[in-house]
Amino acid sequence: MRRGRAMRAAAPAAPASRTAARVLAIRDGRDDRLLVLCGIAAPGWLPLETGRWLRALRAEYEDELELLPFVRAPLGAGDADRLLQRCARLHLPAAAIADSATTAYGRWRARLPAPPLVWRLLDAAPPAPLEAPPGGLLVRWPSRVGESVDWPRSRRVVADLGAASPALGVRIGALADALCDGTLVVAGVALDTLAAAPPPSCTPHTRHASHTFVADALDQLANCVRIQRIAAVTRRAPSLRSRL
Repeated sequence: MRRGRAMRAAAPAAPASRTAARVLAIRDGRDDRLLVLCGIAAPGWLPLETGRWLRALRAEYEDELELLPFVRAPLGAGDADRLLQRCARLHLPAAAIADSATTAYGRWRARLPAPPLVWRLLDAAPPAPLEAPPGGLLVRWPSRVGESVDWPRSRRVVADLGAASPALGVRIGALADALCDGTLVVAGVALDTLAAAPPPSCTPHTRHASHTFVADALDQLANCVRIQRIAAVTRRAPSLRSRL
């Protein structure tokens, strides 16, 4: 049996697509994996090479992480269809997008120092009747080590780590530690795997370095999921005496 499959119970009512079902299961705590929103430059810009790389990452980490393409840029007319068509052509699942205009989660948004974005799943399949697309809050993870995090403890929150850089390892290490010790509860993370189209001067070495930062970050997140699973299995059940 593959790692973590036992914790993935089927939803009572089947959502419109398998991607939506998986994201809902993670958000609702029925799937112990983490959601990873992999930022791409723009709806119409997802090169074949990047698509293959994201697809390979999805396959490598599928037991611990659910990777989805992610777009921060506002979607213009026709952008949603173009993005979904590009994802389908590259055999990638539905994408997630960020939206700053929404008024959802107003009570939580008021508690945070910087106005957060809201992420939601962009799916070609229509949602089930009376069911909104999966989504939640996208909240910036502190850029400085030791900066306090006063967030809602909820799997509707995704921690936004920004661009892949040499500092990403330290920041995601702090996040993974907080997840493992239970002080932080989130659905997953967002990081810009490819924040913009590379300039003409961009070399294969530069692209490889960015890919390395992302792969190292995913390793830490996957290890965190494995540690949490081991802890859940080995946690001692209360004795009969303590329950009486």
